Amino acid sequence: LAFCVQPLNMYWQPFFKGLFKLTKEQQWVLGCIGSAVMLFLMFGAWMSEKISARITCDKTALAVCHLTIGACIIVIVSVQPYAYVVLLWYWIHEIPRASIIPIKNGYVNANIPSAERATISSYLSAYSHLGAVIGLVVFGIITETMGIKTSWTLSGIVLTVVSIGMIIYARRKPKSV
Repeated sequence: LAFCVQPLNMYWQPFFKGLFKLTKEQQWVLGCIGSAVMLFLMFGAWMSEKISARITCDKTALAVCHLTIGACIIVIVSVQPYAYVVLLWYWIHEIPRASIIPIKNGYVNANIPSAERATISSYLSAYSHLGAVIGLVVFGIITETMGIKTSWTLSGIVLTVVSIGMIIYARRKPKSV
């Protein structure tokens, strides 16, 4: 996830500035968009408990959140001429993004013995940060050479394909011995 969402983290301001054709005097609108992002993130964190209750397997819940984010990204780039629709889908994609960390932490707490939990949590955090750094570099190069829309499209496709694999993996039955 950290790898794939970097284009959205880093380029939403220039993306929406261009999409809404904002002048220098109108750039305060970006602050309003960012403030609304925070509200959607809070709502997503609140929804994490409901998502976990509805999808009882945390691995599947995580994969569904990732799949939803990927699908939202694909919708965002597909309906790009419709600025307000794009903005709504951008805000919607923040809901599962905010749900992932509480669901992941709940899964780790429920399934990792307490003696190992701190170490595992540290590794998960380190891998997430490493993914973010790699995502910044890779998608930064893609954005600079091919544009924001291309980097967002590739991000959504990669996230969607990986998420489908995660769902298949999470739902498979263990082999009998």
